[in-house]
Order: sequence, then C-alpha cells, then structure tokens
Amino acid sequence: MYATRLVNNVKQKLLVPKNYCIDTGFFVPGEIDNINSLCSQFQLNDGQLFNGTDFAERSAKLHFIDWPNPQFQWVFEKFNTLIGYYNDTEFGYDLVGFEYMQYAEYHKGGHQRYHTDIRYNFDPAYVLEGFRKMTIILMLSDASEYDGGELSLNLSAEFRAEKLKLEKGQVLMFPSYVPHQVEPVISGVRKTLVCWALGPKFR
Repeated sequence: MYATRLVNNVKQKLLVPKNYCIDTGFFVPGEIDNINSLCSQFQLNDGQLFNGTDFAERSAKLHFIDWPNPQFQWVFEKFNTLIGYYNDTEFGYDLVGFEYMQYAEYHKGGHQRYHTDIRYNFDPAYVLEGFRKMTIILMLSDASEYDGGELSLNLSAEFRAEKLKLEKGQVLMFPSYVPHQVEPVISGVRKTLVCWALGPKFR
C-alpha cells in the first residue's frame, strides 16, 4: 500500500465532505503526455466487474498498475499529495493510502452503467484490499479527442444526474459511495487513470 501523508489533521475532522471536487493544474501537460506514453505500452484486458465480465454493464479496456512500480513512482507520489491536500481541505475522511491505479480506455460504444466503487461483500480478497472511500479520476484525453463518454454523478435521492466532461489533465474526486456511470463513447477514445483512497469503513 502506498501512503505517506493521508492521515488527516485532527482539527479538520469536522469537515462536511463535498459531493465532488475538480482540480485543474496539478498535473501539467508534459506530465500527462508522459503518462500517456507509458500507458501506451500496456497490454489491455476487458474490464471486469466484481462478479465477472458483463459487456452490457461495462465495456472498457483496462490495465492495473501496482505499487511499487519504478516508472510510475512519481505518479503515485503526485496522487498521494493531491489526495492528501483535498482530503485535508474538502473531504475530511480517515484514510490510510491506496494500493494501485487503473488505466482505462473507452473506445466507440465503451461505457459503464451506474455503480458505486464500494465493495459490499466479505470476500477475503476484498477485505484485504481495504474499504474504498474516495474515487480519484485523472483525465488523459483531450475533450476534442472523443464524443460522448461524459461521467454522470447521481448526487441526489431524486436521481438527478450531473454530467461532467473533464479537460485533459483535470482530476475529479468524489466519495466512492456516489453512484456514477460513464456515458457511451460515440467516437474517439476516452482515457483515464483512476485510483481509490482507502480507509476504515464509514461510520
């Protein structure tokens, strides 16, 4: 598990968590190009759901980047700093770190239906991973490089979705219990790098 500064300042425990935050500028264009170059070498696999493969629910190509990984060490460090800052200032969760990153490509027709990123079962493999509390998505594609593919967040009990189309280099952060989906890609390729900050269960 990668963690260095994810423990909150005790004085900030009374934060009311935000529905979501978008960071602009922490990852600069040259860094995004470097990440895209590294990820272009991956052999991608069909995206899996917790209960297996269901292309009606999810159609994407994925590669998981475990830590430690010398080529991606600086990316782990950048994510760690970013998570620590926004958790201290906006979310106020009890976090311990994160274990891996997920590179994803959504080609024409690629999508993922509404889901949350919290795993609601007691499979030992999931328990060992930890409890996902914050979802972090770095956009690697320019908005002009694909049509469709918006991320929809369901932020209310009335199921009123908010559609977001991130710019290249922006990072979206939101609680992992928020239902969300990737709208179908109409053309082009949508590329993202995702990680999940872990911690004790919400209480």
